[in-house]
Amino acid sequence: MKLLLVACVALLAVVAVQADKLPSATPEEINDILATREKAKEFVDCVTRPRRCRDARAKDIARIAPELIRVQGKCSRVKGLECSADDERNIKIVVNTLSTKYNDLYRQLITDAANPGRG
Repeated sequence: MKLLLVACVALLAVVAVQADKLPSATPEEINDILATREKAKEFVDCVTRPRRCRDARAKDIARIAPELIRVQGKCSRVKGLECSADDERNIKIVVNTLSTKYNDLYRQLITDAANPGRG
């Protein structure tokens, strides 16, 4: 359950939330964002502490991350948010990568995004 939750949060961090639609992102773009521990940490920090982040896409994801965690990563359940098959695929990529390669960052993302207002 938490894995799927994190996946949704991660996907949203990878792609920008503009209005009520998630822009597309390729698996290659997501893999690049999470290619190294340093890049993955920067991504997670941006999502969990948006005030310190300069990445507009990560700031947008931080805004919706608590809701995504609430719906256990099922972006199609976020009212008013379009969620395509590609979005769901991207969420799975993020969750799988963070949970297997950077488990501590994965746990940080789940914990901090579920408790917004820090940062």
